[in-house]
Amino acid sequence: MIDLNSSKHKRIFCFGCSFTDYQFPTWADILKHYYKDTKTVYNWGRRGAGNYYIFNTIVEKSLEYNFTKDDLILIQWSGVLREDRFKDEMWYTPGNILNQTMYTKSITEFLFDEKGMIKRDYSYIHATQKMLESDNIDYEM
Repeated sequence: MIDLNSSKHKRIFCFGCSFTDYQFPTWADILKHYYKDTKTVYNWGRRGAGNYYIFNTIVEKSLEYNFTKDDLILIQWSGVLREDRFKDEMWYTPGNILNQTMYTKSITEFLFDEKGMIKRDYSYIHATQKMLESDNIDYEM
């Protein structure tokens, strides 16, 4: 378990779904408030986000902010039944594919494959873990 009070971490990056960013305070908002005078806390959570969004955002922000050994990456992975899309320069994160209204029933039935979604998301999680470990970055998932 990572020591959140460690003076080692200068920046904290939070990633996740609505448990990370919502209309009321989340764990990431609490960290931002608690560490406002000692650490920089970034919250890249998004309501309705699935693991495709989370994975891509982690990679994008690692390139943008150049994660170092002085950073802490906190990840709240989402459920595997989420369907995210990046289209026309924006993210669509409608949530669980079985109860969202973005797609017609026939498209939802075509896209839905629980085993495939599990394989997809485990690959994201594994790749993220390997990326952070290879760069010697502290993280919690």
